[in-house]
Amino acid sequence: MTSGLPTIPVLTGSCGWTDDTIFKCGRFYPRSARTAVDRLRHYSRFFSCVEIDTSTYAIPRPHQVREWMAEVPKGFLFAIKIFGLFASRHVAPGALPRDLRAAHLSPEQEAQTTVRLSELSPALVDALWQRMNEVIAELHQGGMLSVVVFQFHVSFDPSPDNICYVAECRRRLWHQFPMAVEFRNRKWYSLGAAEAVLPHRLYSELGIETQPASDKLQHDGPAAAGAGLESSSSSCTSSALSLAPASLEADLTCAVASGGGLAKKGHDTGASADPAPFRNQKSATLYFMRRTGIVNIPSDDLASEMPPHDAAQPSFQDGR
Repeated sequence: MTSGLPTIPVLTGSCGWTDDTIFKCGRFYPRSARTAVDRLRHYSRFFSCVEIDTSTYAIPRPHQVREWMAEVPKGFLFAIKIFGLFASRHVAPGALPRDLRAAHLSPEQEAQTTVRLSELSPALVDALWQRMNEVIAELHQGGMLSVVVFQFHVSFDPSPDNICYVAECRRRLWHQFPMAVEFRNRKWYSLGAAEAVLPHRLYSELGIETQPASDKLQHDGPAAAGAGLESSSSSCTSSALSLAPASLEADLTCAVASGGGLAKKGHDTGASADPAPFRNQKSATLYFMRRTGIVNIPSDDLASEMPPHDAAQPSFQDGR
């Protein structure tokens, strides 16, 4: 083993202990494992982590999470998916907690096939985030939380509004919980400069200062970035959004977009559209994720693109 390199544990697990592929094969679980708890207990003897997928469809109850935690050994970790409403921004009314549904939904909304996040009252949205955070806190306090997974589907492209929405999710998720994002739309990692997007209204929040006169975009350090957070007044910014120290590589060197109109210290200059100061969307996406401390998860639908010749340093054809 090469000296001086840190030892990083690698945990292996599945996307759920009741997943059909592991359950229906008939070779993994014994016949005595009849309930979900029985199966988790057996599963944890062979694997060191698992993803809680059921939270996509309904927010688990705290006692249910505690029951799961009691069945696994010390060191076992859970990755929990965020409630589907916060990733897809729509959900069936019946997926909402019954008490919150009764208190906040109108009869017309309850009769709908789906309700959109934008249609819900601010009070209900706040209550749903609070409920989800309290459930995640059970795992965190028990030392069994790995990450909170946000899976954004193909229709979620890297528009200014969508990038701001990811930042909003990071703000609403309690800061002590690690956040991981899976973008299934390939445009988030596009190498085409014309598609590069990072909204002006996030510049101050991310500690970006632009200098139009010199045609150069500066990346401030963590201290300056924190100062920008405190003074920001953008509708997309929040002092609750934590910044992770960024180690910027040459790949993230920025070039000013043609046409000028760059914001300075996070204030809008009145440009009709957000410029693209990053070399490409991949650079903008990775910079955004590093500055906000978000973990990047390669989309599993691109697994077939993994090059077989270099298993130690995997990458995807779309630049990830």
